[in-house]
Amino acid sequence: VAPGSGSGKKKLSYLEAREFASMEERISEAERVLEVKTAVLHDPAIMSDGPALQKAAAELEAAQVEVDRLYARWAELEEKQG
Repeated sequence: VAPGSGSGKKKLSYLEAREFASMEERISEAERVLEVKTAVLHDPAIMSDGPALQKAAAELEAAQVEVDRLYARWAELEEKQG
């Protein structure tokens, strides 16, 4: 590969390295939150309570978005670390 072709990997900055080091723990916590939100959504007690059901569904969706965001960021940092 020719020099300057852009294929070289960059190193993680200090802040990125710290973020990367804590990523597994952050993902684990986000997944625990997702499990709790899933359990709340499947609770038969809220099935007849429309507003509570909508709130639980929105919270579950937000938790899933956070898990997905963290996995994407982890992959990004891992790739950059090279």
